Amino acid sequence: MKDGDIFYSPNCACEVDVPQPLPFGGNPLYPELQRNGRHNLWDLDVSMYKQPAWWTIQFGWLAFFQTSDAQLKFRLFSALDSALTHHCLAGESGYELPPRDMNRWHCIDTQLSRASRLLLDHYGLYAMLPFEPWQFGYLRSHPRHGSLMVCLEKARRWFHVCTARLSYLVAAAETREAQSNRYPSDARLHWIDLLLSSGIDAGIDKRWVDLLMDTTIVLYTPEVERAGIFLHLTDEHSLRPTVAWYALYGVPVWYSWGSKEAALHRLKVYAPLPHQLQNATTFFTRSPAEVASVPCHTKSAESTEAASRKTPCTKKMDKFFETRVLRNARKVASETPEDRKARLNRVPPRVSAPMYLWEENDDGEYDRVLVPRRERDEMFDEYSKEQMRYDSIQNEWNICSLWGQPLPDFDDTTGADFYPGDDRESHDIPHPSFEVTAHALEDENPIVHSLSGDDSTIPERFETAVLRDLFLYFGYTPLIPLPSATVPMKESLRKNLCRSLGILWNDVVDYPFLFERPAVAAAFDFLIHLADKESVLSDDEWDLCRANHSLILLSPRFKCFRRVFSTDAHPETLYMLDLKEQRLAPWYLALKHARDVAVVCRLPPEKDEYDIVEFLLQNGIPFHTLAVSNTLARSPISLNRTPNPPLRPAKYVFDGRDYLIYREQCSQLLKHPRGRAALMHGRHPWRLSVSVVPWELVYNGPTGWSSDPREMIVVTDHSSGMELIDDRLTEAEDRVLCGTYHCSTGELFYCFESH
Repeated sequence: MKDGDIFYSPNCACEVDVPQPLPFGGNPLYPELQRNGRHNLWDLDVSMYKQPAWWTIQFGWLAFFQTSDAQLKFRLFSALDSALTHHCLAGESGYELPPRDMNRWHCIDTQLSRASRLLLDHYGLYAMLPFEPWQFGYLRSHPRHGSLMVCLEKARRWFHVCTARLSYLVAAAETREAQSNRYPSDARLHWIDLLLSSGIDAGIDKRWVDLLMDTTIVLYTPEVERAGIFLHLTDEHSLRPTVAWYALYGVPVWYSWGSKEAALHRLKVYAPLPHQLQNATTFFTRSPAEVASVPCHTKSAESTEAASRKTPCTKKMDKFFETRVLRNARKVASETPEDRKARLNRVPPRVSAPMYLWEENDDGEYDRVLVPRRERDEMFDEYSKEQMRYDSIQNEWNICSLWGQPLPDFDDTTGADFYPGDDRESHDIPHPSFEVTAHALEDENPIVHSLSGDDSTIPERFETAVLRDLFLYFGYTPLIPLPSATVPMKESLRKNLCRSLGILWNDVVDYPFLFERPAVAAAFDFLIHLADKESVLSDDEWDLCRANHSLILLSPRFKCFRRVFSTDAHPETLYMLDLKEQRLAPWYLALKHARDVAVVCRLPPEKDEYDIVEFLLQNGIPFHTLAVSNTLARSPISLNRTPNPPLRPAKYVFDGRDYLIYREQCSQLLKHPRGRAALMHGRHPWRLSVSVVPWELVYNGPTGWSSDPREMIVVTDHSSGMELIDDRLTEAEDRVLCGTYHCSTGELFYCFESH
């Protein structure tokens, strides 16, 4: 309530300041006129658009402005962040972006502008935007390094404005299509087809649309916080969207409600509920003392700016390294003397080792971001030795600006001005060459059983690997004394035997005598007979036989497993390990397959849950970490919605760019804390995530409960009465990671789906 007027929002509970009306002829997208009669573009403060304003036909689209910086964290805009941390060229004309980064910025700029212009012209829409990001000067040289940094930051923030306009235009285009189309559900396909058919010259193709659909630009849910809009319900305008339209697209909307509005029958549907009106008027009639005691929660520009200056929070980062210390201690304890010597003698690699940069997010927390391989060498010129830490145990770098003093910087003078027309004229702008950014989802350290090393020790290491893997995965217990066994002679058979144990054939192809070693020949003879259903194995060489001296059923760990069942429509059987008083983790390890229970029971008895999980992650064995549901909070909400499989037309020819886009989508999905679900899933998702998702996320347990039942597995343990949950990879996420596409056949068909 303000000055006795009630302002009501049907879809937002936030308290905001009632904005001042825009003066006649005013333009919020133009900076104030200076004494010299010119407009300094660098005076524009994009943060002002985070506050809702009164609707006008020219600037109503600003209601779609996103208040979070997260919209530029998607892979479509990856170039905008990387350029801010790179050294800039210092030529004779001054400081400027490297040509590759300049081209990537200009590509994004041109694509957004072209896509918006296509929608504006085709649907007859109106959304005034007097400046594009390139007009802030990132295409030109600057006399001082500090001026260039200001230019890049100002231009980057202006991309927020451009995405708000595109978001509005997409929503308006869908509405126009739904009104004129016989099948409203197909509305989205029409504006996509428009971009594809007319946006080729701007680099808009199927792959660009795939990346666009992964962003929050076209995501209209309450989780995407937008500035919102104030409406005068009594002022009718044919081009003004309705309250329901803004609510449909997740945009907060406020309007005044008084006797004038209540008297109009057509506005009855927008009336606040009786108890809301009572609360508002009751608050209005309280005594001044009572009013003064009510805390203020208005979301003003000052409070928003103050929030942006809050002290960085390192709780998440500290938790990561606490878990890392314990993980490293376990890894060192199990190191062989050869591995330890190799680690201590290793020179920290500058490029080949994975490198992670800890960056501050919108909440003040620090997130761990993988640095692409091509940018790693540059980091040594960007950060001081104190800010870069090498972990020899994991063979990786971690970088954080909080850990030490930065390197001496260039001149940081920021008092420069920049006026429209100071940049190149439009006809002087170089036409961008469109490229798909190289994927950040790199297979850093493939986990394979390699025998590379000193040739003289290959026979012993090969025999050790064969006996170890046959015991762990097949339950082989060698007979004493070793029986005489037939040596496999065919190369194809030897290849298959090595493949069954995960041993690289190239490591042993030059050493045929390895298969003649008595222990190796006996072990492979066991494996060959195990695969033959007609063969009979000796009780003493298989630990699943009841007469075996190492019968797995008698293992103390085996007795700690019990079956539990998920609450799905088709219950899933899990095998949960309950170590009772010996349990160290806050969660329970649960395996998906009975065969994996046998593998875990064969591990050394001194290994705890964390050691077992380390082994499972190293070998891609699927599992869950189940935690009691009432001990968990809400899982972090992901704004990276999982899209439907991308569409491709008939006779479409896939190329390398499609593959890069696929890797970008996978990388975006795995960046969320729920990426741990892919790491525990096994199979192909494990392969993609094993070198990208921090293993510490698995050790820390489930991210929390989710309102979407597809994102978690719920298990009831009938013996204890506990309800347990864990993160789960959804079918849609699995499709993205597996690279599923919907390809048209060119033939008409009808598909009916029952609900």
